[in-house]
Amino acid sequence: MLPRRSVLIANAQLSGSAGRYKEMVDYMEQLMTSDRRLALEEQNLLALAYKNVIDPMRYAFKIINAGLPNTGEIEPSFLEAQQLFARAIQEEIQETVRRAIKNVDGDLTKPHKLSESQVLNLKLKGDYFRYLAEITDAEEKTHVAEYSLIAYKQALSLAIASLPPSDPIRLGVALNFANFYQTIVNDTDRACSLAAAAFDEASSAMSNLSDEARQDSALVMQLLRECIDAWTRNIVKKPENVNTENTERESLPEVTKPEMLKATGTVRSSVGF
Repeated sequence: MLPRRSVLIANAQLSGSAGRYKEMVDYMEQLMTSDRRLALEEQNLLALAYKNVIDPMRYAFKIINAGLPNTGEIEPSFLEAQQLFARAIQEEIQETVRRAIKNVDGDLTKPHKLSESQVLNLKLKGDYFRYLAEITDAEEKTHVAEYSLIAYKQALSLAIASLPPSDPIRLGVALNFANFYQTIVNDTDRACSLAAAAFDEASSAMSNLSDEARQDSALVMQLLRECIDAWTRNIVKKPENVNTENTERESLPEVTKPEMLKATGTVRSSVGF
């Protein structure tokens, strides 16, 4: 008979292949009840499961929230119904993300021999608080954004100290940290600077990677390049003396209609975005 841990991992992988991501989360959360730390691939499985559950919610919230009409443009009862719908999605995101943060914090308290594992956990913590910042306003947004900033700073500092510039996890930290500056802080200059530095440093170190890691890094570098180009266009197009505080900002393709990531083979899908 296979050990319980092996059965849970196999069931999680099968659930992911079948597109049953909530069940995938459930199996991986059962794995978290053990005192044993998660291996790097297990961390990636859990992150992949959560991402495929959360991203459709984020997409739905963005679409519903963007479609809410201004007061006076619609009959009040219809407006209230739409607002309640948006609030229900918001609460669903908050509940799921807080579960994810709890699991990451729990894994962070366990000793990890690999720096990659610690970096990935800190990156994921930054990601999850960023997701909360996306759907909150004013004081609460400032609060959760600060937690995201702290986690990203810790992740990037540890990544720079322990991982080569071309490592896909290190690149993933830079990619998502840059997206945080762009979409949450609204600091395009800092976002471009961080993304460009990561891209340039990795470009000269790609030859040191295995074929598999090189493919993963190349994917993240492509996203970095696309983001730099998009954000640079945003700077060029921005007219002077115009208040852009409430304008839509170009971000990663992650907040467009999500394409489900597959849990097959070596799991690196949680590295980017």
